[in-house]
Amino acid sequence: MTLGNENAYPFTPNQQMKLDDGTWDQNTDYGEPGFTKLEHACIDLRIPASGDAELDALIAQAQRRDAAVKAMQGMYAATRRNNKDGSMSWPNEAACAALSRTQADALLAELAKEPT
Repeated sequence: MTLGNENAYPFTPNQQMKLDDGTWDQNTDYGEPGFTKLEHACIDLRIPASGDAELDALIAQAQRRDAAVKAMQGMYAATRRNNKDGSMSWPNEAACAALSRTQADALLAELAKEPT
């Protein structure tokens, strides 16, 4: 990616736009409106570094949610494996969810300390 601010989905050279007078515009120097390459990559990779504060906040929320889901899955899998009858050792699912969010926050805080 040379320019992060280029459109992620530009027109291909053989695409043309029909003008109001019914003729076809030969200019293919414009791109499809939407996300830039950088924004698209940040969304896909869950990295809040797009430069758009609102988008970065949404990406950070998704990143936290994904980390909490994985932590909760790990806790459930570990307790099912440890209990011979397959029962859960958590008093309730809300307690497991709260611990998962705490672990997700701790993981993201540690990852933020790493140099990029």
